[in-house]
Amino acid sequence: MAHGNYDLYRRKSAKKVYYYYRAYRPDGSRTSGKSTGQTSERAARKYCEDLYRAGLLVPHSTVLFESYARHWFKWDECPYVKDRRASGTKRKPGITQSYAKQLRGFLLNHIMPYFGKTPISKINPVMIRKWRIWLREGRNDNGVNISGLTNKSINNIASALKIIMDWAYAEEVIHKDPFRGISQLLVDDDTRGAFTLDQLVTIFHSPWDSEEARLFALIAATTGMRESEVRAIRRDCLYPDYIDVTMQYKPMGGLSPLKTKEARKVPICRELYELIDAHTGSKYFTFDSGNGVPLTVKYFVPRFDKIVLEHFKNEKEENNLVFHSLRHFFNTYLQAENVPVNKVDAVIGHSGGKGSMTARYTDWRPEMFPEVYKAQEKLIYRFL
Repeated sequence: MAHGNYDLYRRKSAKKVYYYYRAYRPDGSRTSGKSTGQTSERAARKYCEDLYRAGLLVPHSTVLFESYARHWFKWDECPYVKDRRASGTKRKPGITQSYAKQLRGFLLNHIMPYFGKTPISKINPVMIRKWRIWLREGRNDNGVNISGLTNKSINNIASALKIIMDWAYAEEVIHKDPFRGISQLLVDDDTRGAFTLDQLVTIFHSPWDSEEARLFALIAATTGMRESEVRAIRRDCLYPDYIDVTMQYKPMGGLSPLKTKEARKVPICRELYELIDAHTGSKYFTFDSGNGVPLTVKYFVPRFDKIVLEHFKNEKEENNLVFHSLRHFFNTYLQAENVPVNKVDAVIGHSGGKGSMTARYTDWRPEMFPEVYKAQEKLIYRFL
């Protein structure tokens, strides 16, 4: 047992009391206090014993990156994730499970293969620059060819590594910031364009090989909802006058909090409600795959892109027209229909509190949005 190599003490954080430890170095000095992420003494001691057996209780230069990072971004094990969870609320979580899974994927697929066997104290700015080049050039991993990544993807992955190294620096596992002097890679402007009304009339009047995919796109074009929000439409959030948008459906995280963490009500006119209601039927999710979960993005987006390419190939490439462009269209359309900007923000759900129904419409009622319903009815008439 390693009890003689560390001391435990308690510290209150938010509404819980967490155990911290201070370890003894060989020279008798103690390290600074570090959180175990545990609320019981027994669990805290087990955490310290595990560190001791792995050689991580007292930071030293021989600790391999794979040993230090082995539990990182696991929902119930990673101290960073626990700290972020404790800092949030039910309505505005500090971190979502889907984001933690994404970071974990970055770690296992792109960081561990390069840095795993490297002593964590040896990771420096030069190594990180070489690693970014390695990610960009692509590689063969056990017979599987992994293509090179874009600068944007590399920046996202590097942010996961930086989180780990910042934590290691704060814990005194390392004594220099390996990201010193490193800036993010430049990325091309990926601003998405917006469809014109005439383009969407053509798109929705074209033959589709799936009426379900057409309805999916129609909802996005007439509500401004994000793809992940449309996938999350459920029987219990569908009402004759509006959709109660409280969750999104992510590929890895399932039902998750919204991107902006702010729930909103999206008005829907009678014609649109009837279409969604009929398609939902007795299912839980409107776009149920038959297995109790929504159909994947790969079912909807390629079918949408196929129609766009058939009619507007040049415009798609020149203006970067993608599925998300439907959201931009609806935003622009409402403004062109003289809907007040504050109501547009509320319906679209812009970040930064602008679309918060709590902030602007504490007692939400359909009659507050007559301009939106009227504009929607005009769209449905043109599209159908």
